[in-house]
Amino acid sequence: KKKRSARARLDGVHPPLELKIGRVQTKRRVENNHYHSHKDSNNNNNNMGVTCDPAFQVTAIQLMTNNLVGTIPPELAALPKLQSLDLSENVIEKNIPSSLTNLTTLTRLELNDNQLTGEFPPGLWRLPSLIRINIANNQIRGQIPNVFASDDGGDSYSPVQVFFASNNLLTGTFPSSVGQSTTLQNFGIARNLIEGTLPIFLPSSNLFFLDAAHNRLVGTIPRSLTRQNQLFLLNLSNNTLRGAVPGFAGLGGQIRVIHLGENKNLTGRFESLLDTLPFSMLGIDVSNNQLDGTIPTAIGNFLQLQFFRANGNLLSGSIPTEIGSQTAKLTLDLSHNFLTGTIPTEVGRMRSLGRLLVSKNELHGTIPSEIGQLSRLVSLDVSANNLTGTIPTEFGLLTILRALDLSENQLTGSPAILSQLEALDTLFLQNNNFTDIGALCGANITFFSANSCHNNNEVLCPCCTHCCFVPSNDTCVATQ
Repeated sequence: KKKRSARARLDGVHPPLELKIGRVQTKRRVENNHYHSHKDSNNNNNNMGVTCDPAFQVTAIQLMTNNLVGTIPPELAALPKLQSLDLSENVIEKNIPSSLTNLTTLTRLELNDNQLTGEFPPGLWRLPSLIRINIANNQIRGQIPNVFASDDGGDSYSPVQVFFASNNLLTGTFPSSVGQSTTLQNFGIARNLIEGTLPIFLPSSNLFFLDAAHNRLVGTIPRSLTRQNQLFLLNLSNNTLRGAVPGFAGLGGQIRVIHLGENKNLTGRFESLLDTLPFSMLGIDVSNNQLDGTIPTAIGNFLQLQFFRANGNLLSGSIPTEIGSQTAKLTLDLSHNFLTGTIPTEVGRMRSLGRLLVSKNELHGTIPSEIGQLSRLVSLDVSANNLTGTIPTEFGLLTILRALDLSENQLTGSPAILSQLEALDTLFLQNNNFTDIGALCGANITFFSANSCHNNNEVLCPCCTHCCFVPSNDTCVATQ
């Protein structure tokens, strides 16, 4: 007797999508071994997204970004040859069916960016071929089991090489087996509720990507982690880690991006840390910690940096002139430190600089006119220093500048040149000695603060319609 094929359906905003479980019937049109449904006139992406082998067994289902709603059909477990299941970026709800643990040939599971809830089925970790799991951006609960390496008893462990689960509701402690695995390459668990300390890592680890930001990790950063030769990206920001930041693997390492910001209590000499990083770094973020020391002249050798955030630390000394060697599109944030000296004129050579933030230091002197050469600058903040002089006329060349903060300095003269900046929409000028603030009337500024009104809401700037008092900093803000 012919066996009836089970039928599962995910209802989308377009006509329902139906999958026949088992052998795919040949009445559907075949193109390049892919099966397609008839295209809806209002939806050019209404492809079936199913791949079969020569025996018409389903090997892959790729239905990402199809506006699918409903739940994951448990009947998918009846596809004995399924290797890849991608239902990412839809609106699928409720639990991941435990029946998927029967998919013994599955190698890739992509369920990210949905509305899934419940716990991740434990049996999926033991699937013999599953090497990639992505469940990021859902509402999945539970703990991550300690399955990434064999225990002392030689029990089987998960073959997973890539695990992305950021932005969920996962709890428990950081799995110690992550440090003992020689197969795990990418491990992303940012924005969860993971607690505990980081484990010791094997020298033979193949870890390439580790993102555990925005969790509840405590303790210190193991030296065995930062010395990993294969590690490319390390993100431990927004935790409660403390102690000295250990050195990295140096020029022989693969590290290119480090995010250690917002831990509050990481310490160490900043220049010593930079000495252990390769010049091919793409990004360095150690913001809002307790690092001290100076910015070394070697900063000029990091020519590929896209962001350099050392704000909110205890750095002292001057900004080295060698920083002008930077050529990549860069965000440079050195604010909230104890830097002295002047803003070096060499910053004008950083033609791809996108953001320059040096507020709340002890800088003096004038604002370099060379900043006007930064044609890609979108944000400039030099507030809360001891700067003097006038706004350089070259600022009129900053055609894409959107945010400018010159407040709390000793600047003088007229800011009229800023009225030429059509892209400028946020401007802070308060607590200086400017004259002729009204010259900015008619500028396309939506948020403007320049001591232009009193606490009684009397608007003194003719281009502003009302003003509001900001108690947090005793500033009166006027908006057009």
